[in-house]
Formats: sequence, structure tokens, C-alpha cells
Amino acid sequence: MGPSERHQGDRRQCRVDIVENGAAALLAFEGGAHDLVLMDCQMPEMGGLEATRRIRDLESRDGDRARIPIIAVTAFTVEGERERCLSAGMDDYLAKPFDQEALLAVLQRWLPQMRPGDGAAAAITSDEVLAAVHGEVLDQVALDKIRRVGEATGRDVLSRVIGIYLENTAEELDDLSAAIEHADAAAVAQLAHRLKSSSGNVGALRLVERFRRLERSGRDKDLDDAPALMAEIRGEFKKARLALEAERQGPAQLPESA
Repeated sequence: MGPSERHQGDRRQCRVDIVENGAAALLAFEGGAHDLVLMDCQMPEMGGLEATRRIRDLESRDGDRARIPIIAVTAFTVEGERERCLSAGMDDYLAKPFDQEALLAVLQRWLPQMRPGDGAAAAITSDEVLAAVHGEVLDQVALDKIRRVGEATGRDVLSRVIGIYLENTAEELDDLSAAIEHADAAAVAQLAHRLKSSSGNVGALRLVERFRRLERSGRDKDLDDAPALMAEIRGEFKKARLALEAERQGPAQLPESA
């Protein structure tokens, strides 16, 4: 998503600007006023740590700028990760996967207007906002449906479903690449349709949209843009794999505020 894309609504009383990487985050920071930044640590082109360092440098050179709270958002919980984030200039740390309560808690720590009593807390419990914070890689509503099946049967259904999806998708992406290379439009449409459905089952929203476009190209027998779209799909699958592997590990605990 580009830096101009926003989620906004009067009922939610909040606005989220979404960007794809650290370089775009810098542009968004320079171009507008924000109350807080949720900074993904793993991004293409420029990671969250470098983007944070540059934001802090810009703030230090501009005496009129107030220090903006920057919250690290990461799926990596290895020892020392939190310290690396704080050393880069971040103020707090939010580990993936996280739920609405964890998100609200960290926002209330850093945004006085979000604290209980002013009616703003309900604004952050929107599924739309939570999806935006996750970079819209995964739809938590879809994953929660699978979790409920597991709770009803007493089995770890989510972990099994994710495992099957990741294994099958890796193989089918190779088949899809081969179909594009051989200009087999019918096979492209068929494979893209199947991958669109399986990705939707695990809430991989951005993959769903790209598979939908590729399926349409196959049905229209127009594969001119298919190689570029396939490259996007490969990149999105890497993001989805990381997010889904984090979901398999279960909810992470939010460390104490710095």
C-alpha cells in the first residue's frame, strides 16, 4: 500500500496511514502530523530500525518538532530484540501476533487521549484498524474462526491448517510460475483461483487480491503483466509465511514499557 492510503471513519474516531516500507514512513512523517508511529521492524528497502534512527535525527535537527512516540512491531522475540529497538530510538515494543487488548494497552500508554474515560477507547477496537496495524497481511477474523473450531474439538486445528497451507502453497507457486512461463492461461487461471481460495481461508488478504488479479488475467488470456504480478505474489507470500508462523506460536506477551 502506498503512503497515501488511509483508513478513516467518524465512528472509529481515528485514522491510520499505511506505508509499505521505512522510506515511505519517512516521507509520511515529513509530510504530515501524526500522534504515534507503529513501526514494523522487518520491511523492504529500509527496515524499521533505520527509519526510526532517521526520524529521530530529523526531530533533533528541527527544534519545532515534538518527539513522536514510535512503537516497535515485530514477530521476532529473540533475546536482545527489544533492546535493539529501544537503542534505535523506539519507545515501546509490541510483539506479533497481538490482539486488540494488547494494541489498546500500548496506545493508552503513549496517547493520553486514548486513555479510559474519554470515549476514545472503542475507536481502537475496530477490526479494520487492527488489520491495518498488521500491515493487512492477515485477517484475524478468518484466523479466529479456525481457532474456534479447534476450541470446539480440543485440537490444534489452526497450527495444522497453517502447516498444510504453507506446504501446499510453496509447491503450487512453483507450478503457477511454470504456467506463466509457458503462457498457459488456462492453468494460470485455475491455479490462481485455487490459491486465492486457500489464501482466503487463512486470512492472507493481500495474497487473495493478487491471486484474484492473476486469475482474471488468465481467464482473459492476457498474461502480459503476469510475471510482474507473480513477483509481487512471491514477496507477499514471504510476509504471509512469517505472520502465519508467528500465529502458530500462539499469542505473544507484551513486554513492560520502557
